Amino acid sequence: MQLSITSAGDVLSLLDENTEKGPVYALHRLNAIVDVFWPEISDKISKVESLYEYENFKHRELAALVSSKVYYHLGSLDNALTYALGAGRLFDVNDKTEYVETIIAHCIDKYTKLQVEKFQSDGTAQIHIDQRLEAIVNRMFQRCFDDKKYKQAIGIALETRRIDIFEKAIKEANHSPEMLTYAFKITMQLLQNRKFRTVVLRILVHLYLNLQVPDFISVCQYLIFLDDPDQVADILQTLVRGTTDQMLMAYQIGFDLYESATQQFLNKIQDALRVQAPIPITFDKQQGIIKDEQQGGEITIGVHMQFLIKNNHADLLILKQIKDAVRNSVCHTATVIANGYMLSGTTSDQFFRDNLEWLARATNWAKFTAATSLGVIHKGHIKEALNLMSAYLPKDSTGNSPYAEGGGLYALGLIHANHGGDIIDYLINQLRSNSTQTDAVCHGACLGLGLAAMGTARSDVYELLKTNLLLEDTVAGEAAGLAMGFVMLSTGSAQAIEDMVQYAQETQHEKILHGLVIDIVLVQYGRLEEADALIEQLQRDKDPILHRSAMYTVAMAYCGTGNSAAVRKLLHVAVSDVNDDVRRSTVKSLGFLMFCIDEQMKNIDRFDALYDDLRAEQRDLKKKLEQKLKQKKQLEETINGCKEGCGCGDQHYAAQLDELASRGFTDRERNLEALIATMGNVSEGIRDFNERIQEYIGLLACFPLILNIQRSGSEFMRNLQHRSLSTISDFNSVVHRNQVLNHVVLAEINFFQKEKVKDFNLYMKILMNEQIQFYEKITSELHEAAVTFS
Repeated sequence: MQLSITSAGDVLSLLDENTEKGPVYALHRLNAIVDVFWPEISDKISKVESLYEYENFKHRELAALVSSKVYYHLGSLDNALTYALGAGRLFDVNDKTEYVETIIAHCIDKYTKLQVEKFQSDGTAQIHIDQRLEAIVNRMFQRCFDDKKYKQAIGIALETRRIDIFEKAIKEANHSPEMLTYAFKITMQLLQNRKFRTVVLRILVHLYLNLQVPDFISVCQYLIFLDDPDQVADILQTLVRGTTDQMLMAYQIGFDLYESATQQFLNKIQDALRVQAPIPITFDKQQGIIKDEQQGGEITIGVHMQFLIKNNHADLLILKQIKDAVRNSVCHTATVIANGYMLSGTTSDQFFRDNLEWLARATNWAKFTAATSLGVIHKGHIKEALNLMSAYLPKDSTGNSPYAEGGGLYALGLIHANHGGDIIDYLINQLRSNSTQTDAVCHGACLGLGLAAMGTARSDVYELLKTNLLLEDTVAGEAAGLAMGFVMLSTGSAQAIEDMVQYAQETQHEKILHGLVIDIVLVQYGRLEEADALIEQLQRDKDPILHRSAMYTVAMAYCGTGNSAAVRKLLHVAVSDVNDDVRRSTVKSLGFLMFCIDEQMKNIDRFDALYDDLRAEQRDLKKKLEQKLKQKKQLEETINGCKEGCGCGDQHYAAQLDELASRGFTDRERNLEALIATMGNVSEGIRDFNERIQEYIGLLACFPLILNIQRSGSEFMRNLQHRSLSTISDFNSVVHRNQVLNHVVLAEINFFQKEKVKDFNLYMKILMNEQIQFYEKITSELHEAAVTFS
């Protein structure tokens, strides 16, 4: 028959034996029963710890394991981990118990924190990592390899910044395409540190190139993120000199580059390919096609445009009905914009051709919008862009409206957006020649140039736009600010940011400031933690518009990442900032931050309820404030009426008013004196009553439970002597609380009565009667004092 243990006391007593066998046996038994008897063991934990600290004790690791389990049950995970490290091999990472899983998780979290700090410090800070801690993590990795859980190993390796384990996991999986794809996916989705992401992508490029059949398409995508156009050019040069299949792959890479890379990246590839000349004659044609793809993707643009033309099912009757429904300038502009959206990229401007007279009604900025909408309709129609827009472009002879000319230049930028080519030089010349003319032309030229040169980071374009910004023209300056951001898109240029922030802090024109706000945001697009310093700087600025820029910068720098720290920052500002525009911008920024992460938006939705509650509280406070202001206004009107009555020459009325005020104040003083006297009597009554309660405390000494309750009541009554009670509600509260106390006392009385305790009921009855009489007397006196103020 097996006997169950009901206490660990006997086992704990063995720890005090002088021989080694007793403590060793005790530790083995404690290790077996610690999950049940850890409360008892915790009282003697110092003895177990002393055995671990004694270096000559041969079973120190066992003592450490027992200590670790005790601290685990006590909820002290740091101490539990410390002793688990001291347990060495006795801490089995392969064990599936809750204790082991929890300690391993805590171990990985601590190791990850230290590794991240070490990586970010670049060796400048001396960060010591316990070798025992790293040994447990290594054993955890080995368990993943033994169980062939390579994805788990890759995930933990990236969190702990262990590049060696990351590379080993992919090699152990035999470089399977599935594992490489998974590694790239989590690298781009989970790694929020741009520097470490670059290191990981370099490893992936190396692994892909070492495959038996290298995946050049994937490699080129990684090289785009690494901003390495030279290596892309080398790959293209190698492929175009290879077999037919490799040449076809080079074509496909050309298409992919146009879809994924910026103009600056494509131009650098073109420059690198030119350096590698001469090219064999047999490859001139193919190489020329690849160069075209790298320069801008004319084939891709043409295919897209032909698709939209062939699949254009827009119903122009809808536009006609909108046009005829309401005849005013607002609807005129709205119809023009709707036409552009409906027929974007289709090159179909039939609606405008059929309604030239109606279109001619547009004036000023409406004419600018009408010309611009043609750029939306003909988007991608690069070869005929200048011919199509010739009627709206600036000419040497005057005659065109400056608004139409500005819209025409803007339209050219829309047609060539992110595919500038030769049109960039044309727009540069137009901006230089028209810089002293109307602001509408400069406005359109700046926007068109920014779109055409998007992402090129061309210094000449940037300096030209900066010059127009410094002219202090609000219309042209706003457009120049936006265009500068387009040109430096996602470059993170420190010099550009410095120029923009400095001018944003100096300018007095709000329109220019709004343009610079978006400008700063565009430069930091996708820069992740590199934008953190700028965000903090903008948040510290006093201008709420720059606060908005900080929130937009968070959204763009971490766009689509769902970064938890960025989400917390936005949520905090959304409920704490005093400016409505800043809070509105912050909530909109959450959408950019959670872009493509819709499954997490349900957690963000909880914010809406919180925000609604805060707004409801704000409305209630506003309503109360309005009521107070209304009462104040009524009081002021009454006072003014009295003053006017006194000033009308009626000396008798003024004398009566003075006499009434004097008598009122005299009565008020007498009432206050009476109240003070009443409060003095109440205080004396409370003191006398406390003395009476002390007599009953002696009678209740034999009833400990009742005694504790009555002592609490006595302490409460003593405290009343030090309170300043000026309203009857305070004394009603005292009565209520003591009634609750009496109910508790009655419950205890019933208990003792069942035990046949004699005479107690009589004592308590007398006490309660005295309490009732005392509080009735206080209430009556306060009522009398309150009547004098009614």
